[in-house]
Amino acid sequence: MVKSYEPTFEILLTHNTRLETIDLARNNIESIPNNFFNGTNNMKHMLLSGNSISQITFDIESMGNIEVLDLSYNSINSLSQKSRERISSRISPNLSVILDGNPLSCAVCEDYAFIQWLLLDSTPIINRHNLTCRNDHLENEKITNVTLTKLEDICNAPLQRRKVIILSTVATVLSLTVVVIVVGTRNRCIKRWNYVRRLQEAKRLLQRGNGAYTYAVFLYFCDDDTDIVNRHVMQNLEEALSRRLTTQRILVKTSADIEHGHSILDEIVKHLELSSLVACVLSDAFLMSEYSQMEILPAKHTDKPFLFFVKGQINAGGLTPWLEVLYQKSPKVVWSTEDKREYTMETSWDNVSDLIVKLIADAIQQTPLIQEPSENRTDERTPLLHNNM
Repeated sequence: MVKSYEPTFEILLTHNTRLETIDLARNNIESIPNNFFNGTNNMKHMLLSGNSISQITFDIESMGNIEVLDLSYNSINSLSQKSRERISSRISPNLSVILDGNPLSCAVCEDYAFIQWLLLDSTPIINRHNLTCRNDHLENEKITNVTLTKLEDICNAPLQRRKVIILSTVATVLSLTVVVIVVGTRNRCIKRWNYVRRLQEAKRLLQRGNGAYTYAVFLYFCDDDTDIVNRHVMQNLEEALSRRLTTQRILVKTSADIEHGHSILDEIVKHLELSSLVACVLSDAFLMSEYSQMEILPAKHTDKPFLFFVKGQINAGGLTPWLEVLYQKSPKVVWSTEDKREYTMETSWDNVSDLIVKLIADAIQQTPLIQEPSENRTDERTPLLHNNM
């Protein structure tokens, strides 16, 4: 009727203002115009059961003293706020609204306000304690405060899920942080332990003095630097190494300790094989000396750690290509002078001896008692003591 004759339907009651009861049940009505009941001040019974109404779209206030609004067996899932306000505008002791037989919903958060309204004592819904709704499990249940509690849980579920996600994320981050800290601490402890072990092993090998550990240091220098080596290097270096290794045996050999009657290069190779570390007093005089450049050439083919004693400002352009590479990656102890007569070294010889033992320990090839992770098992000879005088 409504779909076919909507204009006629809208003015149906215009000239029937004295009607008290109207029965529009089972007319396939989906909605009623807002002003349909205007002027029906005597209306008491409005029977709309068995239609397809889903919301209250008409003005109830204009019905005067309406007592019964029968909306049973329609298509109402949940009354909107506007629909509830239309009913509440006519709340009186005589008004009764019938919702029996409607497919009421209590499955989603949007149903909460409607169910809460249904349970209010002031709501004019008759038989409300026997009404049922379809829950989120597609089951019918009687509408009670338990229904309201379930809807609260449904409404809070997204927040709870966010909390769970946040807490899970935080827990995961914290766990990963703890793992990183533990692993990092463990790796540092392993590295420290193996470092201490290598130092102890280096000290033990140098104390015994066999094979490649017969001498701690093989020292290169040119003839022009003999004075500074004799006055400042040899005795101080020997004494510092003796204190560090607690031994009184000879620990330093030099390029000057060549036995007469033997091949110079053969003697140098022999001393290199018997020494744990190669050191060189690097000066402009050394770089200009073809003899010194020839003497140090065998060191190019050794994998022993290297240490430079740099005498003042040198002309780096005089370095041969392989010696320049070695110079860049090796530790240096720099000697300087202010008056060009006396060279001084500001660091202590004990520090130099500690550096030498550490370089020798780093070069020891052995399997650690505690295995280090592969990415940490490197043998970098980065400068650990670089003193500018």
